[in-house]
Amino acid sequence: TGYTNESIVVAKGGEGCSWMRAVGIPNAVSHLEEADALVIWFGVNDLHVASDYINYVNGLVQQYDIPIYYMTIGRATDIGIKKYEVLAFNSALTQMLDPKVTVIDAYS
Repeated sequence: TGYTNESIVVAKGGEGCSWMRAVGIPNAVSHLEEADALVIWFGVNDLHVASDYINYVNGLVQQYDIPIYYMTIGRATDIGIKKYEVLAFNSALTQMLDPKVTVIDAYS
């Protein structure tokens, strides 16, 4: 099929959008030429700045000719995050991301 079972993961717990811009995506970009896709899965660190993520991911769509997948934030009520906060963040990104971004619903 041309696909391999290899994955390159760039992640760091407790970080947010600024880390993703400065470290996460730049480290992933160095592997995009041989990649089949870019999968982005956000945590709950920056629920109040959905627009920052939307603008950044939409910019990636314009820069790179690779399928981009966005995984919604999953249920996080066990760590004190309110359900409505997660749903609002997921809704904003799902509605405002470029239509070329494939959304994977990790919440449901």
